[in-house]
Amino acid sequence: MGIMGFPCSLGFIAGKARGFLITMAGGTGNGLSHQENVRCCGYKIHNYFWFMLSGALCDCCQALIDYVLYQVYWLPYERETMCWGISYSLSIMIRHVSHRYIVFGEYDGTYCSSLCRTYATYSSSIVLSMLTNHLVVNYFGFSHRDAWILTMLWIGVYNYFMLKKNWRREGTSADKDKVSSSTSGSGSGEGDHLLGDIEMPSDKSGDVRSPRQVAQHT
Repeated sequence: MGIMGFPCSLGFIAGKARGFLITMAGGTGNGLSHQENVRCCGYKIHNYFWFMLSGALCDCCQALIDYVLYQVYWLPYERETMCWGISYSLSIMIRHVSHRYIVFGEYDGTYCSSLCRTYATYSSSIVLSMLTNHLVVNYFGFSHRDAWILTMLWIGVYNYFMLKKNWRREGTSADKDKVSSSTSGSGSGEGDHLLGDIEMPSDKSGDVRSPRQVAQHT
């Protein structure tokens, strides 16, 4: 496969994956109906399961991208490392789409802002995973396999909670302003309506009297 065919192949894979994810999410691209329909012994499956499923699917996509890159990469140095880094960076865009349709639903803000938050989360996890792996191997004497398993376990939990926190932030100032304006608007409207229904009595001269003046007169 030539290098010019790689973008076309990647676009074809991304399009097929997006169609599959939309179908799995209920056919709308917005809801997460599968999380309500799929149950285990009558109980709703925890959202972290869907995060692991989404991550496993994206790992397969990353492996495919890495394989294609390895076939077309022509530089003589750091072939494996460069292919892994590029494939992981490209897979974050796929992970962003997958997490939207399988795990978290609609994101907060624009597509670019949400994608940047996703890249920031995964970039921080890369740094933390490298530090963790270095500590457990060099200071605690873990083997390469045990260090890899430990690092992957806690980094997966870290990614889940960080993405969940940054994906959809409720209670923003804009939402509060909308709620307060609608509340104040409805309150003033009801007050004006009630005041409009009250007919103030008037004396013979035609002057309008307050309720206190009416009570003193009677």
